[in-house]
Amino acid sequence: MGFFSKKEKTQQDNRPSTVPTEAVWVPEDNEWELGQRDEDGNMIGEWKWWLAPTGHLVCHTFFKDDGSEDMTFTRFHQDGTFSQKGSYVDGVPHGEFVSQQSVNDTTEIYNPRDGFKAVTTFDEGYVVEEHYFDQDGNEIGEPYIAE
Repeated sequence: MGFFSKKEKTQQDNRPSTVPTEAVWVPEDNEWELGQRDEDGNMIGEWKWWLAPTGHLVCHTFFKDDGSEDMTFTRFHQDGTFSQKGSYVDGVPHGEFVSQQSVNDTTEIYNPRDGFKAVTTFDEGYVVEEHYFDQDGNEIGEPYIAE
């Protein structure tokens, strides 16, 4: 039987040492999560997620304590470098989002059309500006700037 076998050990049983014992296994997401919810079930405060089977920190998020959809987040590649970071206000992207590739193999999905890194500015969910950079930090191509 394999690593995820129900007849042998489950992924929960194979918790890597990088995952705190307080973290809860979420099988449908294939990861462990750690954080608090308010009385309505909304995520509040600091949350972290670790991806199976490696147990690397994949996301670190801070939710407002009022149960709103306001939050800041950072996602990570397996090598510990960030893959994405930004914030949401009222459930939509707002402010600066930064996405970057990894020089190593990764399970993170990188979507920007060009370059190693993209910096996108949102205003209430709408893209107002986007710049692309190579691995050395040099801007490449023409930036997108909304009119």
